[in-house]
Amino acid sequence: MIRATLLVVLLTWAGLTPSLAGGSFDGVYTGTRTTKPLRPGVTGCAPADGVPATLTITINRSSTKLGLDSYDIEIAADGTFNKSATFRIGGQGATNGVVNISGKIVNGDLQMDRGNEHCAGHSSLTKS
Repeated sequence: MIRATLLVVLLTWAGLTPSLAGGSFDGVYTGTRTTKPLRPGVTGCAPADGVPATLTITINRSSTKLGLDSYDIEIAADGTFNKSATFRIGGQGATNGVVNISGKIVNGDLQMDRGNEHCAGHSSLTKS
């Protein structure tokens, strides 16, 4: 018992307890997403309506891939999240873009908006 208590104290001191406990929003969220270009000829923004989407949250974080890059989204204690991330589209000579992501999780319902001046999208997901 003393060893277990000492381990918890050491992990707390090291800042590792959240990974042991998990996050209150952890889980797999599934539903649909829509995407629409905001002007003609936008590269990397194919129109989509009702496309299946899945997002996994672990320790109140989700890692998502956009273009050639991955980025993390951190969920706040009230279920909100906001992220502005730079990404690359294409192979050699890739172009850079910025995407803004925001949303909220309430009672297992995740609503997320993402976009920039070229493309807009919305995801409506429910915790499985």
